[in-house]
Amino acid sequence: MVTIRSKLVIVEGLPGTGKSTAAEYISGALTKRGKYAQWYDKADLNHPAEFTFHAFLTNDQIERFPDMERQQLGDECIRMTTGIVVPLIKISVNLFNKVMPYKIYDKLDWELASPVILENWRTFTNGACVGNCTYVFNGCIIDNPMRELFARHGAGYDDIYTYIHALYDTVAQLEPVVVYLRSSDVPTRVREVATSRTIDWLSGEIEWYTSQGYGKRNALSGFDGYVACLEENQRLALQLLDSLPVKKLILDDPFHDWNDAYQSIDDYLDQLV
Repeated sequence: MVTIRSKLVIVEGLPGTGKSTAAEYISGALTKRGKYAQWYDKADLNHPAEFTFHAFLTNDQIERFPDMERQQLGDECIRMTTGIVVPLIKISVNLFNKVMPYKIYDKLDWELASPVILENWRTFTNGACVGNCTYVFNGCIIDNPMRELFARHGAGYDDIYTYIHALYDTVAQLEPVVVYLRSSDVPTRVREVATSRTIDWLSGEIEWYTSQGYGKRNALSGFDGYVACLEENQRLALQLLDSLPVKKLILDDPFHDWNDAYQSIDDYLDQLV
């Protein structure tokens, strides 16, 4: 039976490039090679390393809530060094509205959010090191940080580099592998993806990317502005990936021929034995 040392495989790429499809396939391919593998989508509420739909409250902020609400928060929370993380889906509607402004991604100041995210990744890594599972994630090491730092906050390359390298250092002992799905024609791919998403998906994406951060700073707007954001996102992401001392596979336009992409993945996994 073959042995692949890595305990973490992360699939990265722009929205709609097939990250979930590739991650699910990789999980199955690892299983066929004798590894116990488990795939988590980055939006999974039970994700062992990410806080996709969670809020963070500091210890001081918790004290401002009435006793009954503090009790509910305490019952559902994950305790961290400087406060608590609350799964937003597990609390009442009234409390949800009060806690939503503290959502880790999309709402919270990055100075507060990043230490909490890194602490959770350290906890995950410590557990994964002693377990026998190889985890397969999508969009966690590069995509999520880029969405926050680049798209939301308009951070420069140096700040993004510093954070992503800190995140990589946290998981380095898991010998991670990154599979990046590169799009050679971003506007065409966006139009293709939009036909299979909800009617307001594209308008929401355009608003997110152009109303803040990099898009706002560069006065980008509409479909063309959104595409310009994605193209710069991909350029920076590949530059950042190249700067990491990580094993990597870059697949060009895998959504054009998944059978060919799967073969490339299989060939690469065989090289890791």
